[in-house]
Amino acid sequence: LRGGEHVNLLASQLVDTPDGIIFRKGQQKNDQGGIDGNQFDLNIPFPPDPTGIAGPNHDIKKYLSLRPQKGKCLYLYLSVSRSVNAIAQGKWYADKQLSDRTIRSMFKSIYVECEIDIKGRNICNHSGRKTSIFELFDLGIPENTGMAITGHNSVSGYHAYAKPNNNHKREALSGIVNQLEGLPLLPSSSNTIKRKNSIASQSSLMSDNTFMQ
Repeated sequence: LRGGEHVNLLASQLVDTPDGIIFRKGQQKNDQGGIDGNQFDLNIPFPPDPTGIAGPNHDIKKYLSLRPQKGKCLYLYLSVSRSVNAIAQGKWYADKQLSDRTIRSMFKSIYVECEIDIKGRNICNHSGRKTSIFELFDLGIPENTGMAITGHNSVSGYHAYAKPNNNHKREALSGIVNQLEGLPLLPSSSNTIKRKNSIASQSSLMSDNTFMQ
């Protein structure tokens, strides 16, 4: 999600279904349709939680159930109640949107809670978006599927996230060195699979040639 989109999420964009939560993503100002074409045209499903596990679906349902029953604020993120009496009465959230600044600091708080080193790094929700798209590329997800998940309408916009990071560069260079000197590739699931397939293919060809002789 982009910055403004993340801040202005609506509770109605999360829909509970028998197959799990569905996130209804709307268009942004730089998507097709313009700033006035904000339609919920993209549904992103959350996989069901494993049996007996309190996963993302459970957490989302729990949060939505704690919102004010007759609240008028439509935004997803609500201000947390500070009143002990209110909380004792089951009023965990106030009927008003959480501040922009607090929402934007959520990622940093998550990193700190998970004890992830963020020294010298600019952490924001776009960092998570960028990392997620990198994962789609690394997993070999088809281009059209990846674009459907991210909401990109142009291939060039989607590929803008495909710029290689240092790990990609190291793997590429190790591959070149390996071809020249026969050294092993750096550990990488994708490289390992490709290498095994290549070796298996070569072995099969050698066996066929031996048999023919």
